[in-house]
Amino acid sequence: MNNNDSFLDNYPEFFPLIADREMTDEEFEVVKALLKTNQAARNAYFDMINLEVLLRDSKELGEGFEGNPCIDMDFWRLLAHEEETKPAIEIPPQQPPRELIQKVIWPQKNKYKVSKFSIFGIAMNVAAILFVVLFLKFAPQRFHAFEVATLVDQLNVKWAHPDKIRGKGSRLWTDEGLLDLKQGMVKIRYDDGVDVVIEGPALFEINQSQVYLEYGRLYGCVSKSGLGFRVETPTSQFLDHGTEFGVLANIDGSSELHVMEGKVELFTGSRGQFKSCQMVPEKKAIKYNATIDQVNKIPIQKEVFARSFNSESKMVWRGKMHLNLADIIGGGNGFGDGAIDAGIDATTGKTLDRLLNYNPFEGSAGYKAVSSSPYIDGVFIPGAGDGPIPITSEGSYTAIFPHTSGALWGYIFNGAFHQGTPATQTPLELAGVVFGTPDNPAITIHSNQGVTFDLSEIRKSLPALSITGFRSLAGISQTVQDVLEKKEGGATDILPESQKGFNADRSNVEFWVFLDGKQAFCQKISSADEAAELEIPIADNVRFLTLAVTESDDSVSYDWALFGRPELILELARQ
Repeated sequence: MNNNDSFLDNYPEFFPLIADREMTDEEFEVVKALLKTNQAARNAYFDMINLEVLLRDSKELGEGFEGNPCIDMDFWRLLAHEEETKPAIEIPPQQPPRELIQKVIWPQKNKYKVSKFSIFGIAMNVAAILFVVLFLKFAPQRFHAFEVATLVDQLNVKWAHPDKIRGKGSRLWTDEGLLDLKQGMVKIRYDDGVDVVIEGPALFEINQSQVYLEYGRLYGCVSKSGLGFRVETPTSQFLDHGTEFGVLANIDGSSELHVMEGKVELFTGSRGQFKSCQMVPEKKAIKYNATIDQVNKIPIQKEVFARSFNSESKMVWRGKMHLNLADIIGGGNGFGDGAIDAGIDATTGKTLDRLLNYNPFEGSAGYKAVSSSPYIDGVFIPGAGDGPIPITSEGSYTAIFPHTSGALWGYIFNGAFHQGTPATQTPLELAGVVFGTPDNPAITIHSNQGVTFDLSEIRKSLPALSITGFRSLAGISQTVQDVLEKKEGGATDILPESQKGFNADRSNVEFWVFLDGKQAFCQKISSADEAAELEIPIADNVRFLTLAVTESDDSVSYDWALFGRPELILELARQ
């Protein structure tokens, strides 16, 4: 028995009161009090109104069957015509029963006209009642549910229950129940302007302006229209006051709140028994231990929660405000999943994961597209020919470099070392720091090589962010000077005739940076110089960023050049 049936048992006078359009003042107050204080009364009233609407106009109901292939409407129209044109059927009076003791005088029977069309109307009303009964019986779970959000994207997801698997663009209802996300992440957009990213493993439930998180990791971004959004855990509740925040709900019942912007109010307790605890301001974080009912301040973790992602590019943004270009050269997405020492052959555009040739070699002119990464447009050899050469896949962007020997060494890679033979590998340093590590990434570009990044593709993968600039160190490794100072008699006695222009005391190169083919930076730097610090603004309409290094002394010897910590500066996109 449902709650409505139980209610009607206790208040049998409810339906007569509601059905009577001329209630007394006392009866009206009774109904008013029931509707105000009793949820079951409200549900019963709601059901009755729905039933009344369905049965209110049998003519409209009949029209609703026009498209039903199971009903022959021509037959029913013919039956109606017959009813209008044929005489009424007269039912003869019954013979009185035989007298037993005394004669009984029976009243004369009236003659009734039974309309065939009336029979049709009764049948249609019965069908409507049957439809409502079956609807309430077989679809009660959606009777009081409604849509509140859309699943806008998902990445590498695995659900525990196949019957609850949802695709991109699916609408989510308030009666979905607990959703068990074993792995991956989903982005849900509420209709009232709240974006939520949930990362598995997680067990959660969608409600109106609220999500229940049994356990898992959630990041919420709340707009002004979504003010008051709530995240509930088994032991706590977090009320938004115009925020951007992350919630971590642990299986042991403890929870963490990290507020990036705005402020969030913490409530402790359990469902239906929450009590206000404290307001947590932006750039602060707390942990609630339900076992001992204690709240502690903890360091805020700005890069722990997945804030945004793109399933097509596999790009996941966790709050970093810079993107690592060395990681992209290594086959990654700029946030740390690229391979160290992997890179690109400037003569072919092909991906390499190790050094294949330890000696200088010559390369031909021409722009080579890179197909292995959507974020790298292509590579080229500057100075290999005369006149302007293309530096992007769009031929209109060209550059003029000084004529060089056309010789080069190695490949453009994510790392920082020079290797003359299989047994001699030298790490590269700038400003006393060894580069080519996760904390100090670098792009090694030996002289006479160049690479172009496609910023438009990067922007597509990070719709919540904008690119505002390029930042890097540019220089020749200090280890070159150490090697040269240790050599007796200088280095010229070990060079081939073609490289006699090399200065035995130092190495010299030129660093180049272009934005859409326009020179943004060019500087000659030697191994004896300090590294240059670059910070170049990038406008929203710039598509291509080009980095190149050329020889400046007619020699490629010891041109151990690198861009240290090369990164794109990011900001939240303007709404």
